[in-house]
Amino acid sequence: MKYHTLEINGQELKCRLTTQNTRKLEEKLGGESLMLMLVKKKVLGAGDISAIIHSSLQALEHGWTSQKVDNLIDEYIDNDGDLFTLQQECMNIMKVSGFFKESPQSQEQEVDKEEAKEAMKLLLN
Repeated sequence: MKYHTLEINGQELKCRLTTQNTRKLEEKLGGESLMLMLVKKKVLGAGDISAIIHSSLQALEHGWTSQKVDNLIDEYIDNDGDLFTLQQECMNIMKVSGFFKESPQSQEQEVDKEEAKEAMKLLLN
């Protein structure tokens, strides 16, 4: 089984979204297709990122609850990590899980970075 290795906080975690875990994730995110959500949103929220990472750990890693994933992300942020980088990791997880060959946002990646920076400025002010 293919997987993406998420290197975070000194750990290497095997991430893969199976069909079953994708269905559960889509239910958790309000029933919307994960692909449709990615097309609509240019910047994922913390809840989206946490839910994607949590769901992707279920197939190959054991014992990861939603709370443990949230704590993992908090520790990552405390050590100078950022959500934009984790969003890119989520795209890598989805790519290896067969959602697409190239990210739906890859052609606009520079624009997305600028939009993300502007969104961060608005949030911080």
